[in-house]
Amino acid sequence: MDFIERLQALSKKVGQLADSIETEEATKTALVMPFLHNVLGYDIFDPSEVIPEFTADTGTKKGEKVDYALMKDGEVQILIECKKVNETLSPKHSSQLYRYFSVTNARIAILTNGCEYQFFTDLDAPNKMDNKPFTEITKKALKQFLNDSINARLKYAIGSEERESVSAESKGEQGDVNLVDEDDSNPKIVTTEEELDGYNVVKAILREKVEVSRVAHRDTQSYFGILLDDNNRKPLCRLHFNGRQKYIGLFDANKKETKNPIDSVDDIFQYAGQLKASIDLYE
Repeated sequence: MDFIERLQALSKKVGQLADSIETEEATKTALVMPFLHNVLGYDIFDPSEVIPEFTADTGTKKGEKVDYALMKDGEVQILIECKKVNETLSPKHSSQLYRYFSVTNARIAILTNGCEYQFFTDLDAPNKMDNKPFTEITKKALKQFLNDSINARLKYAIGSEERESVSAESKGEQGDVNLVDEDDSNPKIVTTEEELDGYNVVKAILREKVEVSRVAHRDTQSYFGILLDDNNRKPLCRLHFNGRQKYIGLFDANKKETKNPIDSVDDIFQYAGQLKASIDLYE
């Protein structure tokens, strides 16, 4: 999925889960972490990219924490403060971001409740976080991005039609064309970006139970399998993403699989408890 599709998928998830989320921690797990991972593309279990509960002493405020610091080359780039879903965001919520902004290299700060994201920078004075978010500017930029994205897709579609027309003419003149690369040992198995995104979500969930290096995957023609210790006798789940309806297959104590329909990769977070329980079957 491209950026817009990932954003739309998360937006749909917010609408489905918002009423059932009761705490700030649940907001971060169900909504903010998927935003960081699936939309922005950060590896949420790599501390060189994402640091939760980031601490930087600021004057008299010792040991104060910001929920997330997004890193690049060892430097803080973005600071994020989270509140409970649907909690009204106000200037008082950005006080920690305001203090941290001046003592780190961050140039963007984000205040969010999982539904709304307010973006801050230092437009008014260098190295000093503005009092007001630049959300309206972000909306305009996103609207322009959407327009550009749609135009690009239209151009690609027109180009594809032209290429198909040329291909059809060539086939009529030259006979059948072999569309399979004969050098590919198994061309029927294609690991998609969406399957790898799902794999990363499962690893993010299970890192509380085991080392992520123990969570392996094996792709097949019919499903994308995720295993403990790369052992077929220790299946954790299966991702069935090849059809129009997506499923996550979960296993009981008898290793019987139950397929649960999902709409997007983000929906895997809804099965975090069952995935963690699958570890207990083998440990």
